[in-house]
Amino acid sequence: MKSKSPAEDPSRKRSMHRSRAYPAITLESALEKCRSLYQSERMHPTPIAAAVQAMGYANNASGASTRTIAALGHYGLVDFEGTRKDRIAQVTELGRDIVIHPFPDSMEVKEMLQEATLNPPICRELWEKYHGDLPSDVSLAHQLEQSGDLNPNAIKQFLSVFRDNISFSGLGHTNRTTPNAEPGVSDGDRS
Repeated sequence: MKSKSPAEDPSRKRSMHRSRAYPAITLESALEKCRSLYQSERMHPTPIAAAVQAMGYANNASGASTRTIAALGHYGLVDFEGTRKDRIAQVTELGRDIVIHPFPDSMEVKEMLQEATLNPPICRELWEKYHGDLPSDVSLAHQLEQSGDLNPNAIKQFLSVFRDNISFSGLGHTNRTTPNAEPGVSDGDRS
């Protein structure tokens, strides 16, 4: 007897691996969107539809707007209340303080950027596990796949965003992406 494919037999459907929550855009991009939201709405509770419109999206049902608004939450730049159509977004003190600070290159802003970078639990856990000295992306990808923390299809994007955020926030010299990279030397810096 021929076995049925997962499409033909609902009992054989593959279970979809859902990743842990992580920001799908860089902190730098999230801050641009937070700045737009703050300029439009300040720190007032704002319906999601109005919030995403203030950030330049046509509607709140697009994948890009959904990922962006979620990333602002992961970084701690925006808080949410309510569910579905009644959901409200509000810029946090952290979000406001970063986007309106008069000295964006100050140590105070750098510390706030580092806080935002490590607000997503998966980022903080990796940073603390390796005491800020991250191994190569190959090693991290293997670990994330083995632990089941992330869907294998999401690992490359997550690591790219995480590395960009570490660099942007000044957390450390963790630019290594290959197993034999020298500490503090990114792949692009090699001759």
